[in-house]
Formats: sequence, structure tokens, C-alpha cells
Amino acid sequence: MGAYTLEQPAPIPQWQQPGDPRQEIRIMDIMRMSRRAAHRAPQDPGYDKSLGYPDHLWYYTGAGNSYEWAATRPAAVEAQHRRALSQHRPPVLANLPHSPRGREARRGLSHLRSANLFDKLGIRDATLFTDPYGNNLTQGAEFLAARDWVRLGNLYVQDGVWNGEPPPPGATSIT
Repeated sequence: MGAYTLEQPAPIPQWQQPGDPRQEIRIMDIMRMSRRAAHRAPQDPGYDKSLGYPDHLWYYTGAGNSYEWAATRPAAVEAQHRRALSQHRPPVLANLPHSPRGREARRGLSHLRSANLFDKLGIRDATLFTDPYGNNLTQGAEFLAARDWVRLGNLYVQDGVWNGEPPPPGATSIT
């Protein structure tokens, strides 16, 4: 199993059907939100309630698989809708390990709450919310003290090395 590259098309299984325009969306497009997936929110201009429950609220109030939901949203939306991919981006990126190449690497984030990482960093009371399927809701559903966010930032700046120790095996889900 090798590393993903930013330039490669995102290997989301739900996007691999013949003729699906999402096949062209690269990992870097998702990270930059430069390619759009449809996303409806009540605050959108021209929001139409008759089209059903808004995507924006679904993540927080839905009772389903957030990774599957994000991966099955249609691709087309006008470029001027800046928020178009904002809610879908984290679960789509988190879905990368579900691709055939990354399936073995997926361990979720629950291990981060254990002695593997959070305890080593001194993070004692992080709250990471999940959907009913155990998928982490990474789009604003994490509560940490400011000092703990700084610890995570320092870990990032130090390339995952903390107190001279390399990151624990499986600390990253996309390898």
C-alpha cells in the first residue's frame, strides 16, 4: 500500500461509476474546495424547502452513515457557491481509506482518544462526535480546550514527532 498523492483523482468508491463526473475530482480539489459537490443549506440564497432536508443540517441531526452520505452527493453546483463542498469535504476525505487501496489502513479516530496519542500529548478531555456508524463528524463536531488544539498544531508542525518520539503506528489513517 502506497501513499496517496494530492494530484491523483480521489479514489472514492462511489465516484467510480462510468460517466460519473466526480471521477475527475482530485484529492487536492477536495482539500482546496475548488471542485464542487452539491450542498444545500437553509442560509443559501434561493433555498427551497420543497427539495427536502438540507445537507448542512443532515450531518448534525441525521441518523445515517455520514461518509456514505457525503460520497453520494451529486457533483454539479455553480462555482460561486463557496460553501458547496464545505460540509462534504471532511467526510469525503475521511472516506479515502475506504477505497480499495486504503481499506486496510482505516482505523478510525477512536484510537486517538487512547494512550496511543491523546494521553501522550496531555489531552485529557477531547470530545470527538461520531455518527451512528462510528464515523467521526470532523466538520466542527470536536470539542477540545484551546491548549489542546495548540498541542495538535505543534504535533503537526513537528511532523508528528512528540518529545522525540515518532507518531504511533496507525496515528494517520491515510498513508
